[in-house]
Amino acid sequence: MRLSDLPNIGPTLESLLREHGVASPEELRSLGAMETCRRLQLRGEACVNKLYAIEGALRGVRWHDIPQEEREVLRREFLEG
Repeated sequence: MRLSDLPNIGPTLESLLREHGVASPEELRSLGAMETCRRLQLRGEACVNKLYAIEGALRGVRWHDIPQEEREVLRREFLEG
C-alpha cells in the first residue's frame, strides 16, 4: 500500500512525506499526525490543513469528516506546540 492510497494524500503530499522520511502508511501510523507535521514544520512545510489531511488519512476518512471540535483541538495543539 502506498501513502497516496490513503484518503487526503495525493501525489504532492506523498512526495513531501517521503522527502521527510515517511515512506509508508505504517511509518505514518507509527509517527502519528502531530509528530509528522512537526517534522514538516521544522522545514517550514507544515500547516494546519496538512495536519487535518494526515489525521484524516490515519482515520481513513476525508479530513472534512473529522468533527469540527476535534479539528479545533488538533489546531490548538499544533499552533501551541
